[in-house]
Amino acid sequence: MNRFQAALTGGSIATLAVLIAAPAAFPRAQQLAQASAAVVDEVIACRQRPDGERLACYDAAVDKLIHARTAGDVVVVDRDQIKEAKRQAFGFEIPAFGFLDRGAKPEAVERITARIEHAGRTPEGRWLITLEGGAVWEQTDDEAVDQPPRQGSTVEIRKAALQSYFMKIDNQRSIRVKRRN
Repeated sequence: MNRFQAALTGGSIATLAVLIAAPAAFPRAQQLAQASAAVVDEVIACRQRPDGERLACYDAAVDKLIHARTAGDVVVVDRDQIKEAKRQAFGFEIPAFGFLDRGAKPEAVERITARIEHAGRTPEGRWLITLEGGAVWEQTDDEAVDQPPRQGSTVEIRKAALQSYFMKIDNQRSIRVKRRN
C-alpha cells in the first residue's frame, strides 16, 4: 500500500512518503513520492513571485494541495504519527522509512513493549503470538519458556544481530522470533 504524506511543521513544508510494501516496489514508490512532492513544491515556489502575483500563486497552489489531500495523494502527519507508524512496522525491514527523519534527528525503534492478545502453537510446536494491535510474531528457535504466554502477558521485543529479534515474555528468558504480518 503506498501513501503519500506531507508534513506541515513549524512553518516549514516537508514532503514525506510512507511505503508499506515489499522492498521490490521501492523504486516505484520513490518515483511516486517525487511526483507528489511537486504539489508541495508549487506552494514553496510562490515565495519567489513578485508581490502582485504572490497571493494568486498561493491560492492556486493551495487549491491543488487541498485537492491532492482530499484525493488521498497527500496526507498531513506530525512527528508523533511518524513514531507510531515506525512502532507498528517494528520487525519489518522497510527501506523507505529513512526519509521520514528529514529535518529531525533519526529515531530508530530498537525495542517495543506490548501486550499479548492471543498465543497459540504452530504445528511444529513453536509459539505464534498476536499482540494488541494485530502484529503477529512467530518463534524461530526451540527454546522453552517457563510460563506459557497468555492473553494480557507483557512482551518486550528487541532487535538482535543479523535482522533477528528476541522476545521476552513476562520477564522470562528470551526466545528468537520473526514478524509474520
